Amino acid sequence: MYTKRNKKRKGVIPKFILGMMLVLPFFSSVSHCQDVQFSLPNQVPLYINPASAGEFDLYRAQLSYRSQWKSVGTPFTTMSGSFDMIIMGDATGKSGKGHLGAGLNFLTDKSGPDGQKVFAVNGSTAYHVQLTSTSTLGGGLNIGYDQRSLSAADGKWASQFNGVQYDPGISSGESFSGDAESNLDLGAGIVYHASIKSKKRGWNLDRKISLGAAAYHLGRINLSESQYLSTELKPRYSLFAALQLPFGEKIAALPQFYFQQQNGSTATLYGFSVKYLVIAGNSFIGDTEPMSIQAGIFMRNSNALTVNAGMDWSKYSLFLAYDFSMGNLKEYNSGRGGYELGLRWRMNERKKR
Repeated sequence: MYTKRNKKRKGVIPKFILGMMLVLPFFSSVSHCQDVQFSLPNQVPLYINPASAGEFDLYRAQLSYRSQWKSVGTPFTTMSGSFDMIIMGDATGKSGKGHLGAGLNFLTDKSGPDGQKVFAVNGSTAYHVQLTSTSTLGGGLNIGYDQRSLSAADGKWASQFNGVQYDPGISSGESFSGDAESNLDLGAGIVYHASIKSKKRGWNLDRKISLGAAAYHLGRINLSESQYLSTELKPRYSLFAALQLPFGEKIAALPQFYFQQQNGSTATLYGFSVKYLVIAGNSFIGDTEPMSIQAGIFMRNSNALTVNAGMDWSKYSLFLAYDFSMGNLKEYNSGRGGYELGLRWRMNERKKR
């Protein structure tokens, strides 16, 4: 129900849009972060912010796969999966109530032909307070474990060059087989969500705003020493902001902004998608499941253009993104960056569109 308290919040979204327009130029020339980046960050919520655990659904599972740089050799591949749920409390949307959520996220990453690998598991817990019937504020903590390894099993050595080309039949004379290190660390984050139903008759999409800030790799503890790998992994700070702005009965614009900073390097992803509600659900002809499609265009670090498309149907979501390299990077990979696939399943989602 639309209340007077909601009316006071109507000015939040236009002011936020203005704020995004002011800060985007500042982040237009950025370099790479140290941790993995995703072109579909909304498909890896626990990787972006631990406070996302149990934010909406009784159960939620997600899987992402990313492959890039195939055009210049062995591709860099990343896989991430997560599961989170509401474990206790009142999640019915009553003002002043709250609920506790928990989640688990894993990530594997293989960088190029030299066998560099990362395996990470993170457990998150978060508490979400119902500020009003249409808004929540959540805070979360993260405990993570990661192992970074280097394997020389498939390595190529200078001693195996026969004067014309690399010859695997020549003994390298090297005894190095690999190295690894493991660490524990902490993280924390906050998220804010608000949703306001449209006053216009027949408009089926809500007006939404989501904001979040998080920090990972805090209080890092080394569990095993490495001779070749460095334990210097500085904290990763992340910010995100996302809107849903309906401008028709079944159409909405979804501007989004993601920012990460680590080891003095920054990375941004910003742009917008257009969403179309194909089936609103619960129609007069009977119980029907809602279905929507969307497509968008985003800029990554001012050196890649990302296009994505996806579909939400009932409890399931499928999204695909592709990066087109720009600038100097384009010369090395013929403009081809990488692709990313995201899958999501939800159960007992709170009623919202």
